[in-house]
Amino acid sequence: MFDNGDIGEPDRRRAAKLYRRAMSFGYVDDAHRLGFLLEHGLGVEEDVFQALELYAIAAANGDEEGKQALRRHGCY
Repeated sequence: MFDNGDIGEPDRRRAAKLYRRAMSFGYVDDAHRLGFLLEHGLGVEEDVFQALELYAIAAANGDEEGKQALRRHGCY
């Protein structure tokens, strides 16, 4: 929504904040999206290690995009 501009201009910093908040409540469905923002430094400071951790969480919950991201990095 905020990360791709569905509502006005993309606000990736706000998107990252909302993804983190959702995860703090146990909602991990978009962990791969937060991982993508972290991997590429979009709206947040780049942190590939944390991105990989989030991709692993997503993959463990059956998320295909999380699995693909791990494969790109040779981790799955």
